[in-house]
Amino acid sequence: MGGALGNLWRPRSPGGLTRREAAALLAGGAAGLVAGCSTNPHLGRDQLMLVSDDHLKSLGDKTWADIRKQRRRADEPARRAELEQVGKRVVDASGRTDENWEFELFEGPPNAFVLPGGKVGFFNGMYPHVQNEAQLANVLGHETGHVVARHAAERYSQQLLASVAVGIAAAIVAGKTGNNLTTQAVAGVLGAGITYGILMPYSREHELEADRLGLNYMARAGYDPAEAPRFWESMSRDSRKREKPIEFLSTHPADEARVAALQAEMPAARRTYESAPTRHTVKPATSDASAEVTCRVGQLTMRVSNERCTSLGGYASR
Repeated sequence: MGGALGNLWRPRSPGGLTRREAAALLAGGAAGLVAGCSTNPHLGRDQLMLVSDDHLKSLGDKTWADIRKQRRRADEPARRAELEQVGKRVVDASGRTDENWEFELFEGPPNAFVLPGGKVGFFNGMYPHVQNEAQLANVLGHETGHVVARHAAERYSQQLLASVAVGIAAAIVAGKTGNNLTTQAVAGVLGAGITYGILMPYSREHELEADRLGLNYMARAGYDPAEAPRFWESMSRDSRKREKPIEFLSTHPADEARVAALQAEMPAARRTYESAPTRHTVKPATSDASAEVTCRVGQLTMRVSNERCTSLGGYASR
């Protein structure tokens, strides 16, 4: 994402932390640990929850503040206004207006993320792939779905359960964990991992659940749900053409199974869309096409129009 903020870290076992990262997580979150399972009515299944929502939101707020200090905001007021407007509609449709939602547009290659408490980061490199407002609503619906589904809390709990051992507790007592590691490891679990250079994707189950919830939210907000599979299909095609896959797809894999799952949900989403109080026409996403920007395409940097930068598959900064 425009330069990782930490060293790339990968789990030593599928879905698990190394002992040091788990120690950091436990050290950072011990004060907010709880015990037990709870039923999520939006998912219709039980979830392991070892951390309180209040503590997780506190971690999310700290991570968000850090990201905003280190990432450059995109100087594109029209797109930021659109992001906030569409985001608010999707959130209203989800019913989770109790969160303190924020939507920020950053400079960088294709990616988006959400943190507990409703902090959504969207990178302007997504715009060559987001062709209209409905597709933007699909991405924001997906990220909103992660919050409603409490996926960050569940993953945090699963990582702790899988990795906590006597040796980790001993490391904590010995004071062998550092604040920098804690910050990066926690950010990875919360959902901003790729921003910190820590690749920790959600599970396939989490992704499909966020897809299903997001599809329903965009439809309820009045956006044509048929644009959701079109977005993922387009992203997948574009990614296959590139030497390096689109970063958003490294944590949100788009494949035939995912599109098939969306299509299976489409009849219900279509009924929701047709009964929505307001239906928004499919119109192109906002673009400051004529503005001159600094465009980054691979290792090249040039001054061209925003429209030209988009056509080259680059991402822009003013």
